[in-house]
Amino acid sequence: MSKVQPSGKTMAQELYDAPTPVWEGAAFDAIGWYYDRYPNATVLSFSQSDVERYAEYRSAHQNAALRQRIEDLNEVLEDKRRLTRELDVAMHGEEGAAKQASLCDLVLRAEDLRAELESLRKERDALREKLNSK
Repeated sequence: MSKVQPSGKTMAQELYDAPTPVWEGAAFDAIGWYYDRYPNATVLSFSQSDVERYAEYRSAHQNAALRQRIEDLNEVLEDKRRLTRELDVAMHGEEGAAKQASLCDLVLRAEDLRAELESLRKERDALREKLNSK
């Protein structure tokens, strides 16, 4: 049985009745930690409603965290699409850019451009040598 505080309430009730939601979260986290660590313990027990409230809190907390993660990933995806489009326009011009370019397309084109540039550099160097030798 839970130890009764001077107010006549259990420790869990004291924490739940605290004026700020932070305490409720801390209480639920404490219950969760306790039951995760000591699933078969009987030294300290919480009422069934405490456990149910903890389950509801944990579920809501996890759902909020997942929603935030999804929002963050959607923001990253939008950034990736925007930057891909900007890179495509920079490489091909507005008229030559694809309506929806992929990074794979841009990487292939960048490799082709690099090969062309290397070829032009070799030609330039060969012409310089030819001019310098005269």
